[in-house]
Amino acid sequence: MTEQVLGQDLRVVETPFGKDLEVQHGDLTLTRGRENLVQALTLRLRNNRGVLKQLGHRDYGSRLIEAVGMVATATNFQVLKNLVREAVLQDPRVGSIESLDVHHRIGQPGTIDVEVAVTPIRENTPLNLVVTLQTGGE
Repeated sequence: MTEQVLGQDLRVVETPFGKDLEVQHGDLTLTRGRENLVQALTLRLRNNRGVLKQLGHRDYGSRLIEAVGMVATATNFQVLKNLVREAVLQDPRVGSIESLDVHHRIGQPGTIDVEVAVTPIRENTPLNLVVTLQTGGE
């Protein structure tokens, strides 16, 4: 049941040249269920809102681009949390956000880690998502 609700999609992987579709044994691979939701949320957070506008998905993505260059302050981290919350809740498969934390990596200015625990719809067990983002801030 979970797989039906959370769906499936082509698996996207990181390569030295950026993102690409995963191929095994000459065929494209799929991601399903909870893993698919993690991939979908990660991609949504890493893409600017409007990136798929020409394909009819003008609200897809996040507004995290607004955080580029922000200095690491408590107020700015709250802004980041709000932008993450907004993007995550756009996915109709997310029932609720159980926890959300944003923090910078010490010694890596402009790099933040987003940790989100979401409970998918029709489920009781949260799934954890950790996404590293580059904001260019200090």
